[in-house]
Amino acid sequence: MALESEQKFGKITMKGIAFACALAMGLGVCAGADAKKPAPPPHAQKWDREPDGFLGIKFGAPLSVQQCPKQTIANQTFVDFGRLKTIDGLCIDGDSSYGQLWNTPELGLEYRVWVTGNDGAPTSFLLKSAPKDFDALSAAFISKYGPPTNRATSAAQTIGGASFRNVTLQWRGERVRITMQKYGDRVDQSETSVADADYWRAKERARADEAAAGVGKL
Repeated sequence: MALESEQKFGKITMKGIAFACALAMGLGVCAGADAKKPAPPPHAQKWDREPDGFLGIKFGAPLSVQQCPKQTIANQTFVDFGRLKTIDGLCIDGDSSYGQLWNTPELGLEYRVWVTGNDGAPTSFLLKSAPKDFDALSAAFISKYGPPTNRATSAAQTIGGASFRNVTLQWRGERVRITMQKYGDRVDQSETSVADADYWRAKERARADEAAAGVGKL
């Protein structure tokens, strides 16, 4: 009798659970009863206004920017800011592998831009500005490139213990990546990078291959 009762109780219990889950399926309950099909990941937001470069300089094309006018003082060469105002368009203080760009567009805030290149073509731009101008700068980027594909906030803390709320905006496309951070490597600077996605994907693959090869030699 005890065994028969236990068997009957077991049948009733399993039937009850199955019946309850059947009723609850429409309400999204008893998710564990059908865990074979995980929910599909959300689709990445498409970047409709993805550019092909930055400041009129295209990725994948030769970096063709005029040299900034220079002056020599005490055997040291500097950008001649007096003559800088007399030339049209961007100029570079450097070369195709690395340099600072001058005569950049007026945005109503102070910022500086550096370009890094490889084999004569630009691979990334780094823009630095003040954190107090982050909202104005991000508004300018959103006006130009549309809303970011990702937004995130995180806590940032200095060595001295001061806390900040960092904001990161990202635009991710097939050809270009843009990342804006209210606080960059230094808490007194905001940083924005505009990068050639294909170039950096290739670099990441090469690093991964090198790491895998290194592990194989352990």
